[in-house]
Amino acid sequence: MQDFNYQLEGQDFKGQVFLPALNRGDTAPAVLVFHDWGGCNEMAQNYAKSIADLDMVGIAVDMYGDGRTGHSVDEKMALYGQASQDRARLVRLSEAAIVAAKAHPQVDSDRIVAIGFCFGGMCVLDLARSGANLSGVVSFHGALAPSSDVVTKHITAPIMILHGDSDKMVPFSDVSDIRDELNAAKADWQMTIYANTHHAFMNPEANDEELGTVYNKSVASKAWESFQLFLRDVFGET
Repeated sequence: MQDFNYQLEGQDFKGQVFLPALNRGDTAPAVLVFHDWGGCNEMAQNYAKSIADLDMVGIAVDMYGDGRTGHSVDEKMALYGQASQDRARLVRLSEAAIVAAKAHPQVDSDRIVAIGFCFGGMCVLDLARSGANLSGVVSFHGALAPSSDVVTKHITAPIMILHGDSDKMVPFSDVSDIRDELNAAKADWQMTIYANTHHAFMNPEANDEELGTVYNKSVASKAWESFQLFLRDVFGET
């Protein structure tokens, strides 16, 4: 593991890089992992490490700054609420992460995918909306509704959305709306909806039925397999 640190607008951002086994001078495709509402925590780092196990560079991105994380629901909600107030700034922060990733000597700067969970899913979808030049974006149980802060431009990145049918935090009307939005933008997109699946189905620590965040091991495995197929498709690998 290496530090993935950079600055923007006077703030420090502290993520982590996980590298596959590479020969000196070699590069590999990269996947930027945008964290859920808890910050760049163990979940984000574990998924970035799983990317390295796929022979790609996995980068856990810090979107809250200074490596801040929340532990209680109240702490997570406060971090998420503050960051989400300015989604245009979140796009700038996301773009800064891409620039920093492209500068890494072992990243193939022409082959970068951004994935996100919950809050991070919203971030990567906004990146796609902003016209970011990426090989693809993937939203796992992400917030789907657009924001007037983010002007939708020509969407060039292929999009995958993985969503739970029983997600209490994302109204199903948002599912219908983003379909219409992406079709109107003539985007290359796909969506899988998992039956009887709640928000945070990829988070092994999620176990709050009242809140509506519940890990689903079977669905998480299926979603990760679908994600790997997406990677092979967008990176042109068999």
